[in-house]
Amino acid sequence: MPANPIYTVKFLVTAALQAPLADNSQPWHFTWDGTYLDLSYDTDRVSGLTFRADDPATLLSVGGVIENLTQVAGYLGLCIQHEEMSETDLRVGTYFRLRLEPKELAELPRDCDDLPLFHRHTNRLPFKHSPLPDDITAWMTNGQELDARASLITNQEEIRGIAGLVRSASEIRFQTREVHDWLAKSLRFSPREVKCGDGLDVETLDLPPGGGLFLKFISDWRRMAFLNRFGIFRMLSMIDSAPVGKAPALVAISSPTGAVQVVAAGQLLTRIWTRLNAEGIAVHPYYVIPDQLQRLRQSRIPDYLVNQARNLEYQGDRTFGLKENSMELRMLLRIGYPKKKPVRSRRLPLDTVFTDISRK
Repeated sequence: MPANPIYTVKFLVTAALQAPLADNSQPWHFTWDGTYLDLSYDTDRVSGLTFRADDPATLLSVGGVIENLTQVAGYLGLCIQHEEMSETDLRVGTYFRLRLEPKELAELPRDCDDLPLFHRHTNRLPFKHSPLPDDITAWMTNGQELDARASLITNQEEIRGIAGLVRSASEIRFQTREVHDWLAKSLRFSPREVKCGDGLDVETLDLPPGGGLFLKFISDWRRMAFLNRFGIFRMLSMIDSAPVGKAPALVAISSPTGAVQVVAAGQLLTRIWTRLNAEGIAVHPYYVIPDQLQRLRQSRIPDYLVNQARNLEYQGDRTFGLKENSMELRMLLRIGYPKKKPVRSRRLPLDTVFTDISRK
């Protein structure tokens, strides 16, 4: 590949886009002006379709982008100057500005596409019950980014208790129209929809025969609301939480409040996830508990579900030891050795999320 700076910049952006993303929404836009690489929330493209610019789900992904850029820069020997992020900028969707020296953006090595970050993926399928290596578990629990930390749960009684929390959070989710509509917008059913490169390909989900058709049927809130009268939300919540109860291990990522700390949690999350996948260990993220607790803090839970959400908050604080450490749960990961390889999510074409204005 020619030693042209734009090739290296595009490679950096491609690597950044491999970070974990809420519902594979890819709400970013990168801009390169010849010196600076900027990342911002693409309001025109995704507003109303996914989490907001300042939502923790989005900020976790910002951390993932930064982590991937850091890993790639280290591999290529690049010196990246990172301007300090402010709480205000993060909350309005102006996420970061990186200064890159064009003279350092040299020819890319031939094996750069084989970096571990390009193999990170989500696996929602069943896992084996084989124990994890001690060195990996020690590495996970000893790591942190700013004040963000990871805790490993292997006790089966604790795991079953956490599965109960996931079930309760899922019951709230399946009864909340706003969350339901967002999920419905993200689902991709046909090969043509999947080819677009964003959203949740239903083939990546662990669905029984006919499960995709059922999801499509209940994507209309009117149908879902009608079925909820007969308790369909309870059945769906049981299905959603069942893999957690059978998990060999769970990882809880937490951090203090504040946008910068959430971004740090996203960096730690992505680092752990990438390393686990590189070691042949599968990862299945569950955001449903943090999402409902965040919505509770923002007074966005339906009135008749507020008490259930408050109980979820109380039980979550006790289970994960959050309140006494002034922490908030950011992500729950189900981890273990996989039984099958999953279908991997796609990414949007580069020209949808990247603009080169260096020659304008």
